[in-house]
Amino acid sequence: QIHKKAKLQITNNRYHMTSKNIYFYTHFAPEVRDHLESGAFRALCQHLRDRSGSVHNIDLMIVGGFGRNCLAKWLVKAARQLSCQMVDSDAKGAALLDAFGHSQATREVYGSDFFKWKKKYPENTTLEQVQRYQEALPIQAVHKEDTMLKTGMTVAMTEEFDSKFKMKVEAGAFRSLLDHLSDRSDVVRSEE
Repeated sequence: QIHKKAKLQITNNRYHMTSKNIYFYTHFAPEVRDHLESGAFRALCQHLRDRSGSVHNIDLMIVGGFGRNCLAKWLVKAARQLSCQMVDSDAKGAALLDAFGHSQATREVYGSDFFKWKKKYPENTTLEQVQRYQEALPIQAVHKEDTMLKTGMTVAMTEEFDSKFKMKVEAGAFRSLLDHLSDRSDVVRSEE
């Protein structure tokens, strides 16, 4: 029996669990969890796309320490992690995952090419936002040291990628978001 106050670290980049969310891991099969996490990731991306003109990346970084680009980077990282798991058993699939690059990931998150999106929704950053951004640096996601993001190129999403890997990659990215928020849960800001 698990002590109610105990925190558990789940392997394979699973987010830190408390007694509140153990049910998810003890009552749902891994495939079901991947499906639910993938759906939550897609819903978050759609939510942000629907609010592109009003929810700015800098505001996301101030409040939660991540932005749309972080979501894209977590997609790429999840693809690399999945590739590493299957390189011996499915070399073609691993190569397909390794080819999934940041440019394609940003298309998935933004719903369009990043530069077209940025032109359509320019962020006119205020001095107050810059100051709040600087104050929020301790909670922000850092990707500079992540070697998993160093490889890859832009390729068109293929039906094979969509059918075999997209859900797992989205689920992995969602788990990275949960890890990020869990690791910073005592300092992530609540905006009033």
